[in-house]
Amino acid sequence: MAGEWYTTFLVGTGRQGARDQVVELTLDTGSPFPWFQCQPCPICFPQKTAVFNPKTSTTYRALNEKDRYCDDVQNFENMGIGATEKACHYLIGYEDGTSSDGIVAEEWFKLQSANEVDGGQILALGPMGFGCGLENENSFHSGAGGVMGLANSRSGLSFPEQLAPAFGSMFGYCLTALNEPANSGYIIFGKASTPTGLYSWTPFLYPDSVYFYVDVVDMSVNEYLLGVPAGTFDRNNKGEGGVVVDSGSPFSYLPTVAFNLLVAALRAIFDQLGAPYYPADGGGPCWGSKNFDKDTFPFPKVAWHFRDGNALELSREGTYVLYREVSKIEYLCVPFEEDTDPVPTLTVIGGHSQIGTYMFFDQPNQRLAWQYGSC
Repeated sequence: MAGEWYTTFLVGTGRQGARDQVVELTLDTGSPFPWFQCQPCPICFPQKTAVFNPKTSTTYRALNEKDRYCDDVQNFENMGIGATEKACHYLIGYEDGTSSDGIVAEEWFKLQSANEVDGGQILALGPMGFGCGLENENSFHSGAGGVMGLANSRSGLSFPEQLAPAFGSMFGYCLTALNEPANSGYIIFGKASTPTGLYSWTPFLYPDSVYFYVDVVDMSVNEYLLGVPAGTFDRNNKGEGGVVVDSGSPFSYLPTVAFNLLVAALRAIFDQLGAPYYPADGGGPCWGSKNFDKDTFPFPKVAWHFRDGNALELSREGTYVLYREVSKIEYLCVPFEEDTDPVPTLTVIGGHSQIGTYMFFDQPNQRLAWQYGSC
């Protein structure tokens, strides 16, 4: 059930008739630093497009210790690993084992305008700072070549922060089911991403944090609250725990008590519908049946509930993933996993939970907004 959502850019300026290069980056609201694989690449993972070649671009520039963006990278937590007059080095790692080691550079990025007035013309943005990855390990399943860092670095590292002077630091996106056409989702940067019409919102917590924390107090199934014990989703005085919105994590992760309550509520409903339970085995809890007809089956609805009284109800595609076996038995799985670590860790509202709902990250006003029916 693993997968990632990515977007495509044209990067660089072709030298002597060469075309701009295609780069695909995973959308990650849990990472503050954009990077992708670059040639020469002694340690590279497979990707769908050709690895970016700096030598064929006239606008590529490796940064050094005198550059502000390099200085910001060196001062950000443990990511900077040294800078000289010749190069600025970085190393970034993720909990899933993905990592990138390389040099900090700048380049021009091109993407399509969301402005209907100009007909959606191609915008050239830059120069933008990024990591040119030379030694990389990954756990990607999408075939992307790197990460679009969308989180809040507080020092201008992320993609939205670099665009902020011209467009504003807000952004929004629609993630679609992984079996839908590749171009059916989208991401919008700047003021054009602000939703119109009816939408709901909840404030971000801890504005100085890299992550987008939200104040979850409970969950529900078919509008019945699970009764998750008070404090389960809170961050403690050591900075442990809390709930974050992370598009870079396909799954949503729950503390044991919340996970067990969710599974129990779903089991009670599926038992009544005659669908046997299959315990989680690295892919989320599942139920089996020969008739999970999307038009007639009463799929239970799951929602996250916030302290301010608002609720983020997951779409059907964001709640369930359907598998078909040779035996004609269909397996309906929920993309939630249990976090069994005894030390409080992050509860994650992952990418699957966001499918089919427009998610708007309003950094200037420190809030998360969502809108149904816009994807």
